[in-house]
Amino acid sequence: MEHQEELLDDTATSRLERLIEDVRERRLEPVDFVKALVNDQVYLLLNKPWDGRSVPQENTSMLLVSDGPNRNQAMLAVFSDERKAKAFCDHAEGFGHVVKVPGPVAFLGVAADQGMIVNPNFKNTFRITIAAAAEVRGTMQQRLAQMTRQDTAGSTETAA
Repeated sequence: MEHQEELLDDTATSRLERLIEDVRERRLEPVDFVKALVNDQVYLLLNKPWDGRSVPQENTSMLLVSDGPNRNQAMLAVFSDERKAKAFCDHAEGFGHVVKVPGPVAFLGVAADQGMIVNPNFKNTFRITIAAAAEVRGTMQQRLAQMTRQDTAGSTETAA
């Protein structure tokens, strides 16, 4: 998606937006914002409806945007609040479905060659590099695998 115009933006309204301001003002380290993002809820734009919990329909896609001047670099678009996500829908043809998900779900949706842009084209934006997104995604995948192993072990013990 190529859209250069900065969208209208009020002052920071969500916790994540206030944290982005803290990073910008050097009151918070970027890594601490990423940790907060993992522990919060975020909004994604999709091409099909999804409840954010069940398995999405086949061929469901999340909105990707370009990484600023690097137009060839795809980045997952993530929004800190529903209002920003809905406002962006007007500029994202074919991506009119807003879904609220836990932060880890957003990171699990990032492909290996992608980063993440929180609030693209808004004043309160934050860029997560490909390397940082991959590191968080890997950690989330490990946690998910560990939880799956624990659930499987618990089911086996219950059956015995």
